[in-house]
Amino acid sequence: MKNNLRFSIDYGHLIFLIIISGWVIWYWINARSVSTSPENLLIIQPVSIGILILTVCILPQVFRSADIPAELKPEPLSTVEFLKIVAVMLAMVGLVYLMFTVGFDVGVLFFSAITTIICGERRPLLVGLFSIVTTLVIVKGYQLLITFPMPNLFL
Repeated sequence: MKNNLRFSIDYGHLIFLIIISGWVIWYWINARSVSTSPENLLIIQPVSIGILILTVCILPQVFRSADIPAELKPEPLSTVEFLKIVAVMLAMVGLVYLMFTVGFDVGVLFFSAITTIICGERRPLLVGLFSIVTTLVIVKGYQLLITFPMPNLFL
């Protein structure tokens, strides 16, 4: 019996997954080598395990059958979609900048508002409400989990 399955490999995504997995494993091992106390690993260990599980779930998508019909093949990114991705990346850079200059709470508030608008939400009340709730949950969650004071402006 001859197997006629042919696959194409998306090497860009495969390399990206390998880099993410390698970095997460290195960071996790490095954190464990410093201290195995629960305070040190409270966030690092579960997040590392979660990322590795998600990476394993995404891995099969790297291998695609070469015999996919044309209507099922993924479409290339449009210019608008590409610009949205770049805008979210720039918003993340802004979050990191604001986190250390103004405060973590202000950074998260602006990041969540900007990314919500980039993703297509136009109702100001919903953008504001979502951003405030997201900021409260993230900032208060970190304050409950992390023992060192987070630099905040309001919360």
